[in-house]
Amino acid sequence: MKTYRFFLVIVVITIFCVSVFAEDVKVLMNDGKVYEGEFLGINDTTVFIKDKDGKVNEYPVVNVKEIFNAKTHKAIPLKPTGESEVLKEPEKTPPKPPKKEKKIINYEFLLEIGAPFENSIKKDLWPLYIIDHPTTPWSGMDQSFGFGFNVMFQPVKDWEVGLFMFGTLLGLGSENSGVDVTYYDSLIGYYTFRIEYDLPIRTSELGIKIKKTFYHETNANIDFYGFLAAGQFRVWSNFKRTVTSPLYSGYQSGSIIGETTFYKFGCGMNETKAKFFIEFGFQIAQVPKLKCYVKHDSFYPETEDTSYYIVDQSGKQIGADLNGIFLNIGYKFWWL
Repeated sequence: MKTYRFFLVIVVITIFCVSVFAEDVKVLMNDGKVYEGEFLGINDTTVFIKDKDGKVNEYPVVNVKEIFNAKTHKAIPLKPTGESEVLKEPEKTPPKPPKKEKKIINYEFLLEIGAPFENSIKKDLWPLYIIDHPTTPWSGMDQSFGFGFNVMFQPVKDWEVGLFMFGTLLGLGSENSGVDVTYYDSLIGYYTFRIEYDLPIRTSELGIKIKKTFYHETNANIDFYGFLAAGQFRVWSNFKRTVTSPLYSGYQSGSIIGETTFYKFGCGMNETKAKFFIEFGFQIAQVPKLKCYVKHDSFYPETEDTSYYIVDQSGKQIGADLNGIFLNIGYKFWWL
């Protein structure tokens, strides 16, 4: 029984406190309007009143003529009340900048258009390639087209380093399938010599690429950077020579391959939101000599599975000068 009495006393005291502090007032405005509600407090600039729906309304002090108790009509001074959580204006804290996602690895896919300064394969190798009978000229494009794939790591801010892989085709669009030459020999009579070549010429690149961002245009979401790549460069093409006559026929097939170290350098622009980028640069790829690998030979069986360096009529070794400029268009996406 004592317990119930104790709780009853607590309830009565609570109701009394609420009735004392929750004072109903009327607010008379300078324009004659009157607002009624629970008086919450006042500060230097604002009067706070809670209406019947529980909504807290704010009235500027300069527009209030008088505040008085709704029951006793006793005036309430327009002075700031004591410390009240309702009256405290929330502290304005500067917005925190969005945290940038930490990215460690990204993949890059590239399409390349290259333009050699001098197509030495067309100029020096092609006449030898068809055994001094260039009756069918090079009809392929002098430009190279290719695609690449990079895996780039970002060890520190504005620096990237990674694996560089590329493959290109030189001589696209050629309609040549080979050249035929008819010879006469006093022993075997007429015979036809034919060489078939494999166009386009193919190249591959495998190496390391380094990028350094030197300017961020934050308003346009564009980064500008420079890059350098170096590694192994390889050029190759297949061939087949065929002889047919009433008394004899045979063929020889193999590949022509050359290797060197390549260098690429230039500058690029990356759109950070769309993840597209463009690169322009220069390529140094000077193959000093080309080697012919004979895989099958029915003319002279002893030359099968042999190789030799290609030379011109003066005995000078033939190489491939593929120095030039290039334009890359690519897309990148982050993995980690």
